[in-house]
Amino acid sequence: IPPTLKCNGIKDCENGKDEKGCCSEFECGSGECLRQSQLCDKRVDCSDGSDEGDDVCGPPPCPENNFQCGDGTCIDIERVCDGVLDCRDKRDEKQPSCYQMLIMRKRMRGLYNGFDSYVSKVMTVLNYIPAIQSKQDDLEGQIRGVRGELEAVRRKCPD
Repeated sequence: IPPTLKCNGIKDCENGKDEKGCCSEFECGSGECLRQSQLCDKRVDCSDGSDEGDDVCGPPPCPENNFQCGDGTCIDIERVCDGVLDCRDKRDEKQPSCYQMLIMRKRMRGLYNGFDSYVSKVMTVLNYIPAIQSKQDDLEGQIRGVRGELEAVRRKCPD
């Protein structure tokens, strides 16, 4: 085809090759030309949707309390800097603050373990209180019985 028919906005070739590579900003996979401002605006302008695709716009953001790996995968924020590689690109363990976070988590675990141990001991003591109360009630009953018997003996004995 003559050069004047190339990039004129009209598909003169059946396969549209005369209009491919003509866009100055963005060319859709389906051949349409778009301005940069039309990309990733959550409105599909290309008939093939390529102006809103992950390859142009990147992966969608992760929900709150999630971390985004380099491939777009979302992981729970608690899995970042935990010493376990969860992202294929290892990004979850390569954060600048990971070393400090690991140290803080270890310290916190130590505090929690110590606290858990303390609570466990207190709970053990508290669990014995009803049994101790029951024994005390039994002993008080026995003491009342012995006092009653002593009082009866004393009444029988002359002074």
